[in-house]
Amino acid sequence: MSKKPKSFTVDEDIHEELSERTDLNASAVVNNYLREFLDATDRTESEVIISEINRQIDDVDDDIDELKKKRERLVNRRERVRNRDKEQRESDIQEILDKAANVPADPDHPFIVENAESVDMTPEELAREIADYHGKEYDPSDDDNGLRSL
Repeated sequence: MSKKPKSFTVDEDIHEELSERTDLNASAVVNNYLREFLDATDRTESEVIISEINRQIDDVDDDIDELKKKRERLVNRRERVRNRDKEQRESDIQEILDKAANVPADPDHPFIVENAESVDMTPEELAREIADYHGKEYDPSDDDNGLRSL
């Protein structure tokens, strides 16, 4: 169906709303409204307006449902990535612990210093893990000249 230009005036508040709504095809809305209004033989203007508002509410509800589904997919994806990262970190720690059978649980030992950062641990944390895993005694570093923090 061909389109013909027609000029209308609108209330100032409608004009301002239309100026802000770049997602809205005002011509299509007016066309739909007029079509319903002209086709409505027994309906009042208010009934036509309410019908259009109800249609818009349904559209918004559909958008909300779609956004909820999208949010759920993103939450699930985030959880999968976190779990994958956690499993990888645990695997990396296990690999280091297995290799550390003959390494003293000393945070200054080169093996511990080199590997601690790769699994996001301090050398002290990794040394304690090695001590626990292999049943060794933890050998704390004495680089502080006997000074201890309170």
